[in-house]
Amino acid sequence: MSLELQNDFREHYLEGDPTCLYNAAQALRTIQQLYGIIPRVYGKGNAAKQVWDLLCRLNKEEQGMGPRGATTSCIDQLLLLDRAID
Repeated sequence: MSLELQNDFREHYLEGDPTCLYNAAQALRTIQQLYGIIPRVYGKGNAAKQVWDLLCRLNKEEQGMGPRGATTSCIDQLLLLDRAID
């Protein structure tokens, strides 16, 4: 899956705007709410690490609100790639 947002690469790498990383983390959080927590996550690159860190923080903040979404995952693994490395 790819978000394929046309301006995100330019905004993040040329303009220094990290909003796209937050948007990616939010999208992944929504996927995990619908399909369950993804058990294996792999990543390559700084932006991938930042998205993962944001996702972990969003999940941690949400834990205080009680259980939500699927408890078992139908997604086996997730690969996060920083566009700067491909």
